[in-house]
Amino acid sequence: VLLGVWCNAERQTSSWWESARSDVPAVELLPPCAELDAFRGRRLRRGAAPPPSLPAEYVANCTLGHRVPLADFVVDDSEQGEGTHYTFNARAVERILASAQTAKARVQQCLAQETGRLEAVTRCAIAGASLSESEVWLLVALHRWPVENHHVLVFGSADPWIETILLAHGAAHVTTVEYNQLTLSHPRMTTRQPAQLGANIKYDSVVSISSFDH
Repeated sequence: VLLGVWCNAERQTSSWWESARSDVPAVELLPPCAELDAFRGRRLRRGAAPPPSLPAEYVANCTLGHRVPLADFVVDDSEQGEGTHYTFNARAVERILASAQTAKARVQQCLAQETGRLEAVTRCAIAGASLSESEVWLLVALHRWPVENHHVLVFGSADPWIETILLAHGAAHVTTVEYNQLTLSHPRMTTRQPAQLGANIKYDSVVSISSFDH
């Protein structure tokens, strides 16, 4: 995304890049703008598995001009192009919701004890519950910026953990957008694939944890 913005804004090598101090010219780190434009237009056809290794035309730009060793480690979450379908029945969702309510209570307890200092709250919450830092930070954020009665949009999900955290904080409804198929059996949860999202639906809040960075 950043490279795309840079290309659209500059369309040429800027003085900042020219003056960058490095033994590797900064321009070598960027594919030509025409190549970025072509990459934006590429789509993996439905039913096609992702490539097992980095396409040859991208190797130079992804390895600092072949300076960085390259190794293949492939995780195919597309099920060889067929796509995945994660399903959580009502009982499973309620069980996860109970865990989310417990996590919320723990973080609120730590907020009261540590007078709102994020690092101390994080240590306190992690010590008393099986939570990651990002989960604690989300719980703290929802305490500070309530989503009560909100229709919340979640980008990216393999299980309804974030969705149940939002419900535990009073969200009226949660809609999840996920490229894989996802079935969540709960009356206050809806799932969509990107093509089904629609442009005219409005949401009160949007949450994404570890999705866009992948």
